[in-house]
Amino acid sequence: MCSISDLKCKGVGAPLQVRIIHRWKNDIRRYDTWYLAIDRFGDAIQILGQRSSQAYIESVFKLFDCYTISEYSCPELDRHQKVLENDFYIEVGLISVIKPLPNTMTIPKHWFWFVTKCHLMELGEKPPYYPVPTKFNRDLLIPLHAITIVAVTNLKPSTTAGMALPI
Repeated sequence: MCSISDLKCKGVGAPLQVRIIHRWKNDIRRYDTWYLAIDRFGDAIQILGQRSSQAYIESVFKLFDCYTISEYSCPELDRHQKVLENDFYIEVGLISVIKPLPNTMTIPKHWFWFVTKCHLMELGEKPPYYPVPTKFNRDLLIPLHAITIVAVTNLKPSTTAGMALPI
């Protein structure tokens, strides 16, 4: 078995075990069904089922279920497809071998994207992993749900206007 971090752009990957945690479509590219999958290390990747394979893939993948996927390719993402930081995605189709796995605790049910304190300020209201289309109606695209959780490992207290504040 390989992991998402082992995959290479424009390559064919070895069998991969993932959990499907999100599914989305948009009104412009009706022949595309996208999935967000994570592996046992918590790495995420986009998976695409499209055109003649779309109905088959939609019938196979169920949210929060685990699968072993083989016989897939890893094409490059264009800027209108990109949701994650990855430069490529997994394309599955009728020739792909997709086998259900029993629900396992070794593949997480949640995905986290960790950033440094400096990068946290850049996120603002719209995290950079949301697509930024220029030729599509942005209102028709449904971004991934994002909840920002801030974990602090240490604080240096200081005093401002008579109040102790963390820096």
